[in-house]
Amino acid sequence: MEKKSLSKTSELPLMLGYFVFSIFLNSLGNALTVSLNLGSALWTAAAVNVAHAAALQLSWILFVEGFLVILLNLFLVGHLSVRRVVGNLIFMVSFSYLVGGLSGELVTLGIGNLALPLRIVLDCVGIVLIATAISIYQRVNLIMHPCDDLMQILRFKFF
Repeated sequence: MEKKSLSKTSELPLMLGYFVFSIFLNSLGNALTVSLNLGSALWTAAAVNVAHAAALQLSWILFVEGFLVILLNLFLVGHLSVRRVVGNLIFMVSFSYLVGGLSGELVTLGIGNLALPLRIVLDCVGIVLIATAISIYQRVNLIMHPCDDLMQILRFKFF
């Protein structure tokens, strides 16, 4: 049997669908781990700590953190890639908004008051959601989270 190949234009809606799904999955996983307060992804955990210390909204800290990483990425790459910067900004706006909103809703629902064993299971589910989402959007390869983009830049440029 021959494998049918799709043209790039017919693949784009499917790829965009996977990308949007992965951002939602990533945001939900991060929001779940943040609201449970049992451990989170590295960059999100750092943002939560800064948000608490500075008494600012998590959404804003996540966005600022992402913006600073975008600047670092520009420095490391050594040239301006408008597509990369705009893509990173699109990712950060949606991701920051969703994580902040979803984590606030989960806290309001009282997820932090559940029994510890259930909270541990849910935290692990959140981490699996994050890993799955990262795998999806890296395979789609349209837009990256600036921190994941940083890891790719470091890997291919320096290692």
